[in-house]
Amino acid sequence: MKTAIVAPPSATPVSLSEMKAQLRYTGTSEDTYITALLTKATLHLEEVCSRKFYTQTWKLILDTWLEEIILPFGQVQSVVSIMYKNEAGDEVTFSSENYNVDQYSTPGRIVLAYGEEWPSETLFSLNPIEVVFVCGYVSVPDNLKHAVTLLAAHWFENREPVVVGNMSVSMLPEAIDALIWNYRMF
Repeated sequence: MKTAIVAPPSATPVSLSEMKAQLRYTGTSEDTYITALLTKATLHLEEVCSRKFYTQTWKLILDTWLEEIILPFGQVQSVVSIMYKNEAGDEVTFSSENYNVDQYSTPGRIVLAYGEEWPSETLFSLNPIEVVFVCGYVSVPDNLKHAVTLLAAHWFENREPVVVGNMSVSMLPEAIDALIWNYRMF
C-alpha cells in the first residue's frame, strides 16, 4: 500500500494554550519548541495507533482493482475521488455513483455499488489507481488529546532520553499507553 499526503492537518489536536496550561508555563520564549513538540507527539501517537487524529487529506495509490478498497488511517470522512490511468496514460475519473464509502468501519472502505464493476480496461503499468480521501476525527476524542498533551509534556520536561539507573528508557509512559489502547488499529 502506497500513500501520500495531499493536505496536511491545519492544526494539532491540542492548542498551544492548552499545552501551556498543562505545563503550567506562562512565558512565550518556549512557544516554538512547545508547538514543535505538539506536532511530533501527534505524529508519533498517530503512528503508534495507525490512524490520523485530525482532519487531513491523503492519497492511496494502488496497482490493481480490489474487491473492496481498505482505506488506511482510521476514521474516513469522505472520498474525494477515484482516478485511474488507462494503458495510454490518460487519467479517468471513476464516478462516485459506482461505489459506496463505508465511513462506519475502522478502517474505512470502498465497495462497489450493487450491480457495478471496476473498469476492465488495461491499466497503466505503474501506480495506475489513486484514491483521494479525507480522514481523521472531526472532533478528536479527549483520550487522544490527553495522550498528546502527556507525551509533549514528558518530552518538554525530559529533553534527553530518560535514564533509570544505567538503562535508557524509551517506551511510552504507561498513562499514555492506557489512553490510546482502544484507538490502536492492528
